[in-house]
Amino acid sequence: MSSPTSTTAKFAKAPLIATLSLLGGGLLVSCGDDATGPSDDFVVGAGEGFRTISEAVAAAPAGETIRVLRGTYGERIVLTKAVRLEGAGAILDGQAGGLDGRGIGIHVLGVAGVQISGLTVQNYERGIVLENATGARIVGNEVRNNTNKSAQTSPPLATGVTPYEGIVLLASSNNTVLSNFVHDNGHDGVMLADSSSGNLVRFNVITDNGRQTSPGVTGPFG
Repeated sequence: MSSPTSTTAKFAKAPLIATLSLLGGGLLVSCGDDATGPSDDFVVGAGEGFRTISEAVAAAPAGETIRVLRGTYGERIVLTKAVRLEGAGAILDGQAGGLDGRGIGIHVLGVAGVQISGLTVQNYERGIVLENATGARIVGNEVRNNTNKSAQTSPPLATGVTPYEGIVLLASSNNTVLSNFVHDNGHDGVMLADSSSGNLVRFNVITDNGRQTSPGVTGPFG
């Protein structure tokens, strides 16, 4: 098991204003290759076909696009099939809907080809985790305020178990992490571990992370 790699502010090559216009301007980010566009069968939001993201994920076949409309969703999402989540002003919040802030916001587990775009993921212990995943595209999201909820705010750094990260790749290869705004998480902004290789991490704004990390021990991290 290899040591984790922590990305710092050196990846923040894109202007901040450009990323904010993508995230805050209500733009729908599409990462799919289907020229015909997504169907209208899997839309999440008030008055739509699905009230929760989890319900839409359970119902959607692999390859389908799930559009998540503006609103706050208190859920933990596990993706084990290749769907596309496209947010338009949607916030996935680990302290909404009765959740206690623990766990992972979006967990991509053992699957190829997942796409996640246009979502704000906040107030979990880990925002977005790819585990044994390949070919995923994590594009144009805001991942913030994911922090350790235990009494000990700086547990020892161990591969894959530090519970206060923004975006984590575990044993995951050939994925794309592009143009995300990752900030104010407890430890790393973006972490690659467990022999993750061949991943493209580019044009992200990664800043003000490591606020739960003991200076001089395991941080700070951008």
